[in-house]
Amino acid sequence: MVIFKVIGNVISSVGRTVQDSAELVSITVGDEGLKHTTRQSFKLINGALDESVLIAQAESEWNIAEFKRTHAIKKAGRPPKEQVRSKT
Repeated sequence: MVIFKVIGNVISSVGRTVQDSAELVSITVGDEGLKHTTRQSFKLINGALDESVLIAQAESEWNIAEFKRTHAIKKAGRPPKEQVRSKT
């Protein structure tokens, strides 16, 4: 029972610390500064996500091209007559 009480107190303290930090930043920077900072942060995150999508697509295309190059099939269909005669 004591363990649950300690864990609850720790979570409560962390929550209060986060709330106090957010209030301090809001007072220090102001509402417009906080909005600007938030927008810039999300712009950076969205830009990184867009870049990672492009990199993943390019990597996928390269992997497919490399697979095709290493597993190239010369010609589909029947083998040449010389190969058929030599096997039988």
